[in-house]
Amino acid sequence: MDFTVVNAVTETDDDGNVTTTNLTHNFTCVLDSGSFNVWNSDECLILTQPWKFAPDGTRLDWENIEEAIKWYQDNNNHITGE
Repeated sequence: MDFTVVNAVTETDDDGNVTTTNLTHNFTCVLDSGSFNVWNSDECLILTQPWKFAPDGTRLDWENIEEAIKWYQDNNNHITGE
């Protein structure tokens, strides 16, 4: 499944002007035998996450691919709604 992470990058130029640019990163992922695997746009495997963490710190199985994608986006400063 394909998904994106959009990050806001704020920069200030030499004159003090502040600009914000959204950078979009494209990924492909699968949930394979309970492990969440993510590849970047260069087709390099960048993450294998076999579980999610429960609030008490224990390990739980992923419920579905959408849950795993949301976890990845939330942990990579994704701009919600983009």
